[in-house]
Amino acid sequence: LALAREAAGDLQGAEDAVWAAARRNHAGSTITPGLAGIIDRVAARYAVPLADADDALHRAAGRHLPGNDLFFDFVHLNPAGAQVVADELATTIDEAGLVEGLAALCR
Repeated sequence: LALAREAAGDLQGAEDAVWAAARRNHAGSTITPGLAGIIDRVAARYAVPLADADDALHRAAGRHLPGNDLFFDFVHLNPAGAQVVADELATTIDEAGLVEGLAALCR
């Protein structure tokens, strides 16, 4: 179902179908859409920089759901997926000014 929805250009429907199958099979990421929303709200409430790896992976995938191009098995990142996440972390750390702040503590 997910592949058919993706082929029809319905990426949200495809992702919803993937999550429904994952819940039925007790597989997939432990970061569900609901939990991701909670993490976003907590980070915003406490002004904690948050690297959104899920969003970065979706952007890298382009017009399809992140798949074998970024994952070995839809759970474990392959080297290309790991690079996407590492780049997102580096950008978040840099934009938050964490490098300068931590470096100042080391002087």
